[in-house]
Amino acid sequence: MYGMMFDFLRQYAAKSGQAPESGGEKLYFPVTCYPDREFFEQAQALAADRGLSLSDLLADLGRFVAPRLLDYIREIAERSSSSFEVLERAEEQIAHMVRDDCPEARPPLVNSYRESADLLVMHYQSDRMLCPLARGIILGLGDAFGESLNIDESQCIQQGARDCVFRIRR
Repeated sequence: MYGMMFDFLRQYAAKSGQAPESGGEKLYFPVTCYPDREFFEQAQALAADRGLSLSDLLADLGRFVAPRLLDYIREIAERSSSSFEVLERAEEQIAHMVRDDCPEARPPLVNSYRESADLLVMHYQSDRMLCPLARGIILGLGDAFGESLNIDESQCIQQGARDCVFRIRR
């Protein structure tokens, strides 16, 4: 897991006065990779503390993370006037950056295309099955651009599909 996600999880927990129980005071560098297990342990502990499922916590975390991700990808964000433009560039720009910084990273494969001005279709493929986080990030990007987005997920990797297919309407 990319180190910045640990920092985002810590910030998310702190907004309600909680800190992830697992991980203690370990320092995570933003552009360094760490074992996924550590992230999932911290997220699961926080979900249990809040009485949430891991899926619900990851979706909420994703929404919280989206504007912070835009800070990391400022060059892309500054050239984008909508959440759709950011999502269309996700694979070519963002995942590529993660792979360059951290060759052992396993960011999802993302393929997005517009069916119309107000409908974007995104295929999300990851063996880590972080689709709830992806859904939250999509909604958070909409929030960041002042757009109300609706997501219809027609298939999901958590249900055995090869990839998730998000139909995103604004």
